[in-house]
Amino acid sequence: MIPGPTVLLVISYAMTQGRRIAVAMALGVALGDFIAMTTSLLGLGALVMTSAEVFMVLKWAGAASLVWMGIKLLRSPPRLGEGALRTDRGLAALREAAAVHLSPAGQLQVATALDIITALEARLQPLRRQLLDAARHLTGAKALADRLYGAGPVTALAMTCWLAGEGRFSSSRKAVRFAGLDITVRSSDGKGPPGRLSRQGPPVLRWAAYAAGKTHGRAAAPDHGYYAAVKDRKNGKRAALSEARKILRQASHILAELGDDALTAA
Repeated sequence: MIPGPTVLLVISYAMTQGRRIAVAMALGVALGDFIAMTTSLLGLGALVMTSAEVFMVLKWAGAASLVWMGIKLLRSPPRLGEGALRTDRGLAALREAAAVHLSPAGQLQVATALDIITALEARLQPLRRQLLDAARHLTGAKALADRLYGAGPVTALAMTCWLAGEGRFSSSRKAVRFAGLDITVRSSDGKGPPGRLSRQGPPVLRWAAYAAGKTHGRAAAPDHGYYAAVKDRKNGKRAALSEARKILRQASHILAELGDDALTAA
């Protein structure tokens, strides 16, 4: 059997909020089923079937509650940390939740997915080591990682590979435009709306800059004040994008100072 939406809901809460919240959620689901069965036996089902108005009220009330829960879930960051499924504790918690709440077929799906993740991690680990080694021995990547908050080794390596070189860009604004993080005014075909990201250029560079920009959401970040102001005025995504543009401009200036030396071994 394929797990239904309520089972998936309980599992998601177990993974993101912990066992205590998941148990409360499971009890709530059971209580809701009991209330629905009791009210149906008392005649509410027949009343709903005979009154279109009552049916519509209940229908829209249920839809509104689902929308409210969805908005609340999106606004609250999950407690499942990045890379939690790479730890023995995280994997054990997922297997335990699957064993309690899923059918044998559902447990097999979870086990298969975990096997695929394990195999993928085994293939990616050598590549990850190669990237980290290259970042530690490249002059430009080391300079960016040392001077830019939020730029880790892989992010610094990506920026160096795409932005470094003598005379690569005549201005830092062109580096932002190259990454596809500039705001479009118009599109040549007239189909795209203005005020959106151009998304031209390397997706890896765009992702690296955005990931670095998100780190300024931390209270200890040097530019947290600006990030928080933009987030309050707009939203967190706009704040991260603004920080990403600033980071790309700073990276462009640092790499321009290094010139071709940025691409030499440190």
